Amino acid sequence: MITCLFDRRHWTRIRSWQLVRVGGVALACLFASTASCGEEAGPASTDASTDAASCGPQVAPWDSTWTPPRPFGPGACTSDQIAGEAKCNPSFASFDPTACTTFERSPANATCRQCLLSTSGDPTLGAIVVHPDGRWFINAAGCIALIDGDSSREGCGARYEANLACRQAACDNCFSVSAYNDCWREAGNSACKSVADKAICAQSPVFGPCLDYDTYEELYDALTALFCSTGFTVPADGGLASDAFVEATTSD
Repeated sequence: MITCLFDRRHWTRIRSWQLVRVGGVALACLFASTASCGEEAGPASTDASTDAASCGPQVAPWDSTWTPPRPFGPGACTSDQIAGEAKCNPSFASFDPTACTTFERSPANATCRQCLLSTSGDPTLGAIVVHPDGRWFINAAGCIALIDGDSSREGCGARYEANLACRQAACDNCFSVSAYNDCWREAGNSACKSVADKAICAQSPVFGPCLDYDTYEELYDALTALFCSTGFTVPADGGLASDAFVEATTSD
């Protein structure tokens, strides 16, 4: 079982880019079945030179829909409950189907699970978003929006998500890791330059709580806690240092 983004071929590529880090896509694929995520979801070319010659950033339609996050809900879950939900993830070392069933059926965990889980199409999204095909995604973009104090379409979370969606669409014809990485970087200066320039805000260190993790288990633990356990205190001036960071990194 492989923990991945959309499908296995996207995992190392996206994770290697400095802006994305482990947050991967705006909604990182966390709980995936073998059918939907554990195997290649297309031609499995491993010849980097052949793939590089046939792929490259293309102007392609991409989903620009932005759904704002739910507010952080401190106290909805305990750390034990967050660990209990993790037992339902087949790609985690703690996966335990029997314990998962027990956890999900217990009324004592209902409030926590209502906080953790949301469904694609909901008016607001929680820490985990369940898509129609059954895959579960971590809402890194929503975390960015909440820390930024701006959940609008112009906020940093929405910009981050738009950048990822554009680059994924632009490089969807790449299948080897190296070719996809090259395309991903190039797309930021070509097909997706306009959205990539706006998304530079996500490189601010203030969004580290949403992105700076080495494994998906760590990402899961951190973002579910932020959304539903510990919460995050946003300074009284609304947003953090993102505006100053963007101004400092884009002025030349």
